[in-house]
Amino acid sequence: SSNCIVNLLTGTYGYSSQPGGYPTRFTMQPDSLYTLPAGRQASVNAIVGSYRMPGNSFGGHQVDIAIAADGSITGSTSNECLIVGKLLGDLGSGQNQYRVEAFGFLDSPMTPSSSIGCELSSGPSQSGSASAVFDSQGNVSGLRILTAGLLQSGQRAHTVFVGSRRTAP
Repeated sequence: SSNCIVNLLTGTYGYSSQPGGYPTRFTMQPDSLYTLPAGRQASVNAIVGSYRMPGNSFGGHQVDIAIAADGSITGSTSNECLIVGKLLGDLGSGQNQYRVEAFGFLDSPMTPSSSIGCELSSGPSQSGSASAVFDSQGNVSGLRILTAGLLQSGQRAHTVFVGSRRTAP
């Protein structure tokens, strides 16, 4: 016998004005990996730090990001893209859930003229959500970010960041 409460979120999303924007049904269920440890409150301060996603996850490019105390997201990829964004704190849900705004990629000013530069820099600004990952002692061991954006022209962009906390930048 178990005293487990299962929460499900179901729904439909679609962009009928966009090609391929047919309604899509989804069902989501919480994963215990993202549950706030007992006595912990959702807070940007708990997430402040540096995170790395290895190159085998982002089109072969390593991604490093840092979260500052004010929620600023900065970082870079190994293919010369700078990353910027904003992480907003506890949204009043009491859950390990954070809003991500103005997330995007920029060309590095250090990019040589002979380089293609950041091919992602022409994409739309993205927004989405983030969650911390906790180890068995209740410490933040990683960060997950999922964002998406759409321009009126129909250009789409999305980012999935699955990074581990770094002890040194």
